[in-house]
Amino acid sequence: LLARRLLKASFVLDRKTVKGIMALALPIGVASIFTTINTRADIFMLEYFKTEHEVGIYGGAYRFLDMMVNMCIIAASPLLPIFGKKAVEDRISLKKIYIAAIETIGIVIIPAAIAVPFFSGKLITIVYGPGFLEGAHALAILLPVGMLFSYSLLNTAFCVSIGVTHFGYWSAALAAIVNI
Repeated sequence: LLARRLLKASFVLDRKTVKGIMALALPIGVASIFTTINTRADIFMLEYFKTEHEVGIYGGAYRFLDMMVNMCIIAASPLLPIFGKKAVEDRISLKKIYIAAIETIGIVIIPAAIAVPFFSGKLITIVYGPGFLEGAHALAILLPVGMLFSYSLLNTAFCVSIGVTHFGYWSAALAAIVNI
């Protein structure tokens, strides 16, 4: 209410701007749909072929992947405006920041990917109790997948910043097909 009194906004629809935004956003939107399918297809297939107990065991391990994906989104979100600004002002600086981000992720991900199989059982037991220990094998597979997701998210942020999103249609669809 206060904002309406202080700000007199007028909205003008600029077709050229809307068209440019849609050209970037539509492939990402389609990719998001396929990504959602991709990340939930395994649960739906397990529900059809396995018992509720087995789906629950897998779901417990899958919660770690969900947490990792959310952490990656939180970490990558501040990079979008930085990448966008550098893409317009200084491409060499953008390249340096992008490479530094890839190296930083690698410093964390590679040791973690090696270590996960060794402590996944302990992690599952600490969080869910010994009844979910069977989920350790799924966790050992899912966490490295989540780690790869962080690279994917960084690459997506980079590509959006330079205006290259047309690959979103087919790459996410291909990933969903391969996963299923």
